[in-house]
Amino acid sequence: MGWDEEKSKERVKDNDVPPKDIEVIEPEKLPNLEALKTNQMAMVETATLFVDICHFTERTEEQQKKSIFRILNTFHQEMNAIAKEQEVPGFKVAIQGDRDHIVFCCAPKEGKKAVINSAVEAAISMLTSVEKVINPFFSDYDPIKIAIGIDYGTIAACKLGYRGEREPILIGNSTNNASKLEDAAGEQEIIISETVYEVIENEKIKKAFNPKYVNGKICYSLQNKTWDDFEEKQKGYALADKTAIAAALDQGLSVGRNDEGQYVVGVKNRESFQGKRVYTPKPSRAWASE
Repeated sequence: MGWDEEKSKERVKDNDVPPKDIEVIEPEKLPNLEALKTNQMAMVETATLFVDICHFTERTEEQQKKSIFRILNTFHQEMNAIAKEQEVPGFKVAIQGDRDHIVFCCAPKEGKKAVINSAVEAAISMLTSVEKVINPFFSDYDPIKIAIGIDYGTIAACKLGYRGEREPILIGNSTNNASKLEDAAGEQEIIISETVYEVIENEKIKKAFNPKYVNGKICYSLQNKTWDDFEEKQKGYALADKTAIAAALDQGLSVGRNDEGQYVVGVKNRESFQGKRVYTPKPSRAWASE
């Protein structure tokens, strides 16, 4: 017999968490999602990003298994690394075949601007990496194209699953909507909700998004763009050697140093460089070439 009713009843009863034991928390600071207890549910403000390789199922039927492994492995590693590099680091929730589910989170009282802008800038960085790094590296294969969807909202974070194997699970309308936006996106396209669009701080990036209706709702789309299309590449921050510093000064760009003592081009103020303490003197050529 494939199913034992009594055992099923025992499991359901044993795994249930009574309502009186469930703790709903609204933290002032972002909690460690990995450290949530099994009876805790944390309300978190989240920009949810889904990124997927377009038409990858068709590709798997045509290419050898080893090439599929190489591309997928590189894709997942690179998308995750880009997310972690943002001002608000991204957190990988799940890998679903050729699709990544990534979130950028903050506590309800911390505000949404940094979270949303980190997600949008990560998405542009993902398009850029595919176009300028991944595809040239795998030049023997057909180039890949990706689709991205982003939405923002309050979600419930909890840990669910088998005993000893529980993983963070994020539940909310914005998660479902971000998934639908990614499904609607075409090749090298980012689709964002109106909530996300309204909070974009970089005006040049904001103007590059065009209105687009998805499932009857107004959204915004950016397609076939990389950081080369914007004046501030990756917010203008780039670790620079002495030659690059001198060239930057000739172009009127500011130069500062981060906590590791590395020169950084394009810094505007202390707060703007990913939370690190940075001073921005107006150095002379002598200082830059010392």
